[in-house]
Amino acid sequence: MPSMPVWPGGVKTELVMWHCPGWASESGKAGAWKPRVGECPAFTERMAKYFKGRVDAYQLYHEVNLQGMMNGADMNFIIDEIFINGGRAIRKVYDAN
Repeated sequence: MPSMPVWPGGVKTELVMWHCPGWASESGKAGAWKPRVGECPAFTERMAKYFKGRVDAYQLYHEVNLQGMMNGADMNFIIDEIFINGGRAIRKVYDAN
């Protein structure tokens, strides 16, 4: 893994996850589409493994208040699947070792 530059001022990084890859969505389309159950936490875990030690914070969803940002999903899906299960996936990575 390439090393990230360290800035003297202590710049912190945040990884913002936004939109769904086509292979993970219910519609088969990439973008603002609802992911299949289980795909978001699995993808989030892979992202956390790759960026562990190089990212200071994760934002699991962007503009969650706009329905058009995740077509086909309701707030319960976003809370349960994206925030809770996605957050647990990241925590699992950071709690390991």
